[in-house]
Amino acid sequence: MEEMNQRMKNLDEKFEMLERKVIKQEAELDAHENSRFMRQNSGKKEASRRKNDQLPREDQPLYDSDICTDAELITECYEQDSISWQAFDILYGLTPNEFLGIDQSKCHFSLLVLNEAAAILFRKARTELPTERMRRKRDGIVKLLRERNYEEAEKMSSTCFWKREFCL
Repeated sequence: MEEMNQRMKNLDEKFEMLERKVIKQEAELDAHENSRFMRQNSGKKEASRRKNDQLPREDQPLYDSDICTDAELITECYEQDSISWQAFDILYGLTPNEFLGIDQSKCHFSLLVLNEAAAILFRKARTELPTERMRRKRDGIVKLLRERNYEEAEKMSSTCFWKREFCL
């Protein structure tokens, strides 16, 4: 009986931990959605607003930690042969024009994964992700997005736990 009570207690603790994790992820998702809604409905594109801010020099890559903003800024402010265009492709796995052709409303989690992959690459000044598993995941998601297979891309994105894996 004692052992059963201990197992129940352990299961309750695990459930509470998972519940907290889900609540945190929902809060992050809500914040991201609110931010995107504000950008889309501000009457002014984010890139247009940021254009007046200080942009990096031509010989420095642009990185604003959001694939949507980065694509808009790069296509509006830089030539296609610039460092920023090349960096976008390395960071996100797509060209800015490819990204702008994607239906963003159908691939929210995929874009979050691409943002996280870009953050890992940029933060550590890398040209490729640290593990083969991460590279395969990102490449698979990018391939599905290029094929406009949003449902499969979202399924694949739902299994990415890169923050935890990268911290190990």
